[in-house]
Order: sequence, then structure tokens, then C-alpha cells
Amino acid sequence: PARHAGAEVRTGERVISVTEGAVRTVSAEYRADVVVSGLDAQVLEDLLPDAQPPSRRALTCSGVAIYAVLERNLPAPTATHSVVMPDDPAALHRSLAMGAVPEQTMAFVNYFRPNEVYPNERPTVALLLTAPADGRGYDLDDPFIEREIGRISRAIGISDPMTEWFRACKVFDPRYFAASGAAGGALYGATRPLWQSGPLHRPSYHDRRRPWLWRVGASVHPGGGIPAVLGGAMVSMDKLLRQLAVR
Repeated sequence: PARHAGAEVRTGERVISVTEGAVRTVSAEYRADVVVSGLDAQVLEDLLPDAQPPSRRALTCSGVAIYAVLERNLPAPTATHSVVMPDDPAALHRSLAMGAVPEQTMAFVNYFRPNEVYPNERPTVALLLTAPADGRGYDLDDPFIEREIGRISRAIGISDPMTEWFRACKVFDPRYFAASGAAGGALYGATRPLWQSGPLHRPSYHDRRRPWLWRVGASVHPGGGIPAVLGGAMVSMDKLLRQLAVR
């Protein structure tokens, strides 16, 4: 859709600075009246001319996302979307605050039967495990992952670890998320005080000190999936288009 609208998509060019009127990469300089950034807040901050030193605030959580194609369907009552909570949520919060792997975590289970919601020929499942922002790599043999997949499997009514039903899978972990610049793979950057929530959230979609700069993504719209990727972009771009219409 972007290309059909006339956009030119460029990848593989590391950005080295973002200033009013221009974005510089290792390959070229691109002139721009408006810059829209989906970068992690601190990554963008480091690219601005008046960059502030990294904060010492605690980091938000990271995650381990496991996407798998299954050999057979999960039990019939399995919901399309479900949440498996830890027995002790407070213990999970304490572990994440310390940057430690929790004994039990909060997990999202997204399950799609063949040709029910999407045109997938085989059943698929996505297991999204809340994890500390430790920058680590995880795989299916990691004790934390094994333990949690076993617990999730029992919660949805199967006695075997769900991994035994995997035909193919892909794992994304804190190390993967950290590769784009997010410290430790933190999904939402640094933590913020409670008063900086809702309409007072920082960073905001638009900074009046830099009227040419707009932000989208999880740094300005905390949440996962569609809320972070689409919801935040819709809010930000609606504000931008309104501003452009006034000019």
C-alpha cells in the first residue's frame, strides 16, 4: 500500500542522525519536511542533535515469542486468544523488576485452526511469554521455556509438552529485540512514573519543541500487537494530518 501511494521504501541503511529537515544514513541524506519515527525512544534520542544521556530508570519487560505450526489441532475448547497467568503475579513483578527470570510468567496464547480465521492449511500457535529485559537468547531447551510451555500445555488440557506437536517454529527473544537498539530488548523502553501515563505519557506523539518530529510505536503507545503498531500510528497520523490541513 505504501508503494502504491507513491512511497519509496529503503532498507539496510543505518541511520546516523535525525535533524530538522533531514535524515542522514550511512548511504545518503534524505530531505524531509516532517519525520515520523517508530524507533525506541532512547534510540531516537541518541540520533537527535541535542541528545540526552541514557536514563538510569528501570526497564520495562521484554518477551519471548514462539510462533509454531502444529502437527494437529489443540483440544476443541481451546480459545483463539487466551492468557495464562502465574500463580503469584506479585512474584512475577518482583522478578521482572530485578531483571531475573521468573519462576512463572504471564503468557498469551494465540491459536488459529486451519482456514478458520486465516487461510492457514495447518493449525498454528503463538506463545508470547513475558520475560525480563536481559538481552539474552532463549530457545526451546531453555529451562524457563520448557517449564512455561509445560505449564501452558497443562492449562489448555494436553498432557504432553506442546513442543512435541510442533512441526516448525521460530523464536524471537530479548536478544532479537535488543538488536534494533532497545536496551536489553525492553519492549516499551524505560519505565515511567505513574503520572506520566494516559494523556501525559512521555514521550508524546508530537513534541512542540520539535514541530517537525512525530513518533509512532510502543514508545508512545504502550501495548502489544495491533494497539502498538496500528493504534498508535493512527492516533499520531491523525494529529499530523490535522496539523498539515491547517497550514
